[in-house]
Amino acid sequence: WSSDVCSSDLGSIENCTSIALSAAAKLPPEEAFTELLRCLQVATPGPAANFSQAIAFTRHPQAEATLRWFLRQIWSQPRLWENDPFNNWLAVDAVTCIEHLITLGGSPAEFEGEARALAAHPCAGNRESWQTILAKYYPTAAGNKTSRP
Repeated sequence: WSSDVCSSDLGSIENCTSIALSAAAKLPPEEAFTELLRCLQVATPGPAANFSQAIAFTRHPQAEATLRWFLRQIWSQPRLWENDPFNNWLAVDAVTCIEHLITLGGSPAEFEGEARALAAHPCAGNRESWQTILAKYYPTAAGNKTSRP
């Protein structure tokens, strides 16, 4: 497996995301991290949750810093707050990235502002995903209709 398959071609990115976790599990951590980082840098935020999951899985020394960078990239996108009839995939990326940062040792308190904002996302599918993924870290925000930053 190589990040060469993760070109800017959407089909290649979609194929790459589907095998990202398998690559992280089967390759040596350094190699997996290097290849997954290249894919994450090419991917457009929105369909990249599998990359952040796989990067966290490597437990590479730079995984946390990489996911912090990725969360900042996501947070800077105005479309993060757009409603969608199913799921806003950029918001899915944000929720899962926060979860991965916490599993890598980040404090839930550090991401509380972002988590509370995502708990009140305009998209019902994203609020449901938030309940499943982040509510255990933020019980007082579960179902809370706080405003986003």
